[in-house]
Amino acid sequence: MNTIHKLAQILKQSVSSLDILPGSGSDWSSPDTNPHYPILFESGNLGIPEKELRKAYLVAVKNFARILPEGKTEDAVLDLTSVILLANPAHNTAFNIRKKLLSRHPLQSPVTELALTRLLFQTRDGAKSSLLWHHRRYFLRMQHYAAERYSSSSIMADEVPPLTVTQFEEEFALATRACEVYPRSYFAWLHRTKCLQSLNAIITTESAISQYMDLLLDERIRTRSWIESHIGDHSAVHYLCEIDKVLINLVSARPSLLDQNAKLAVHATLSTSLPHAEELLFSYPDHETTWAYYRGIVILHRGLEESDGESGAEGTVQVDRRELIRDVVEETRQSTPISSSSAHNKPTSIVLASRAYVFLSYAVYVAFRLGANYQSGGDPA
Repeated sequence: MNTIHKLAQILKQSVSSLDILPGSGSDWSSPDTNPHYPILFESGNLGIPEKELRKAYLVAVKNFARILPEGKTEDAVLDLTSVILLANPAHNTAFNIRKKLLSRHPLQSPVTELALTRLLFQTRDGAKSSLLWHHRRYFLRMQHYAAERYSSSSIMADEVPPLTVTQFEEEFALATRACEVYPRSYFAWLHRTKCLQSLNAIITTESAISQYMDLLLDERIRTRSWIESHIGDHSAVHYLCEIDKVLINLVSARPSLLDQNAKLAVHATLSTSLPHAEELLFSYPDHETTWAYYRGIVILHRGLEESDGESGAEGTVQVDRRELIRDVVEETRQSTPISSSSAHNKPTSIVLASRAYVFLSYAVYVAFRLGANYQSGGDPA
């Protein structure tokens, strides 16, 4: 119980970094030299030996189940749940109890709880926990709506509220850090997408949007850099396509929201999308993610071409894309010898050809749907 108390008190302080260390407390320090033994805590840096954390978790869960029906003080329950979540960021009951208790103090609670979630995302289990990301969005909403006498419905809706530019940057950086700790963290990219949706809502409803537009363009640059160094991250590719979708909607469907300089900046940014997708496709033709990226960009930019009145060059554009795919497959086939040493390994050229076929089939389907809608006088599907 002494370790639980020490750990709970440290978590209430300003902790800048967290590491789960292998081994036990005796492997790292001794009671004679470390006042926080078996925990390591110095200059805001917290290190917890894994064996000690597991022991503390078992005791905390047992005590939590015992004192919960007894109606113990808030502090005792919050101390136990903070230790439980540190070891197991998927403990749903602990999250719900903390929400219930901290909702009684909507003005003070969000600051401390957001700091705790920021710390827990530095662990692998925390970075991939959907409940932890949901918990953070809950307290982001509480923080935003507290001054407006929030309603329960606005707090419960799982979305990111309107944030300042600095807050958005913090959320983007937090998601990036989580993906470094746990590669291809789907829920980190989901949180980032919800931030993008909130950012888009601000841009399309507010009058002073220049800072938010700069933030959106910077976020696109960061995401492209991430994809270039993490080729297999499909969630990142999907997120980048979502950013392009927002930008295309701004310049095609809602151009009145942007001044001339902003329109030029967005058009210049979007003009690099297709070349970037083609470059990655040529560089990494055996990655399914690069094909998905190219397909997504082609479909998105078809709508932009039509809105700009470029439908007359549509046939040439389609031919160029088909030739590009054939070039990728042919170049890779010539540079990669076909190996039949193992019956279960498909030759690279066959894999590429199948992906190209899927791509072209999907493109034909989309073209057919668009043509049918135009003939019937409807909107493009």
